[in-house]
Amino acid sequence: MKTLKYLMVAGLAAVMAAGVMAQTNGNGKARETMSLQAALEQVSDAAQDPAKMAEIMSKLSAEDQLTFLATVNTAIDTMPGVGADERAAMFLAANRAAIQNAAPGNLTALVAQTFATVSPEALTVINENFGAELLNRAADPAVTFTDAQFVEVSKAVMEKVQSATAGGADAAVRNTFAVLMLVKASNGSPADLSDTLTSNFAPEDQSKARGEWIPAALGANNQVQTYDPMLGVTDAGDQPQYEEAVLVSLRATGPQLTDAMLSDIAMETVGSGGFTAMSSDFTDRVMAQFSDPLNTMSMVESTRPVTPEFKIDGKDAPWAPTSNSGDNPPLTPDMPIEPTGYQNQN
Repeated sequence: MKTLKYLMVAGLAAVMAAGVMAQTNGNGKARETMSLQAALEQVSDAAQDPAKMAEIMSKLSAEDQLTFLATVNTAIDTMPGVGADERAAMFLAANRAAIQNAAPGNLTALVAQTFATVSPEALTVINENFGAELLNRAADPAVTFTDAQFVEVSKAVMEKVQSATAGGADAAVRNTFAVLMLVKASNGSPADLSDTLTSNFAPEDQSKARGEWIPAALGANNQVQTYDPMLGVTDAGDQPQYEEAVLVSLRATGPQLTDAMLSDIAMETVGSGGFTAMSSDFTDRVMAQFSDPLNTMSMVESTRPVTPEFKIDGKDAPWAPTSNSGDNPPLTPDMPIEPTGYQNQN
């Protein structure tokens, strides 16, 4: 008996030393998990290979995912001999891979960790790409968000972002980048979304965000779109070119499906009431609208976000799918206004 007990203990120790154990995922199926220590030994590989990043993130606990993502982002930020476009591409690929492999209930927190730990200059690419794809309100044609529902989800996202950036360097700028992502994801409605999401900013930060940073970043009032006012108050490096960064990222990841994650975030943060027609996993549901899947340049052009026109409303709004017209009304989730306990997690 003692021999059997010793063998069992020794076997368990060997498995833990390797950093991999069998647990269950959200569907109750067994999956491999990895210890944070084992993951941290592969930071360099994960920073340079989004497939490795995805593999590791899929095996980590929710808490360890946050730590690992922050560590990888630091590694990318400090990697020597890397140009601005390539570095932004590495940030984009790694953070998308991380978010796409979020542990149950950890999706919003990982989005917040992205905005808290990616370098400010690379957030110029991240906010546009995430706003155009991952969190865009029209990314999943099966679900239509009303403006009120989109605002509630956006406020929940911002609560997580502001919690993640609190006390850190350039918090106001990072929070504003998250606002810009959500404004782009809104496709232009409601027109006062940026004011709503900056309403709890400190007075000085709110003044800069509303009066300088956001109008310039959106190219409002016929001005040239620029992030210079935001980056000018940070210790940012050279701003990457969006098209080039996405192109380099695509070379690393290959053609990808567009993940529609706003519904997942809504269910995770605001609640699942009224979302009876939705599953909990919306990844890889909608093909990216590439004009030619084999033409990398056409893919880059197709993912370039378009600055929202804030005067569009009604049936002509770009977020209202044409399939929702006629006798088939859009699926409009009856989202409860009262948040769940998830929003108050740290």
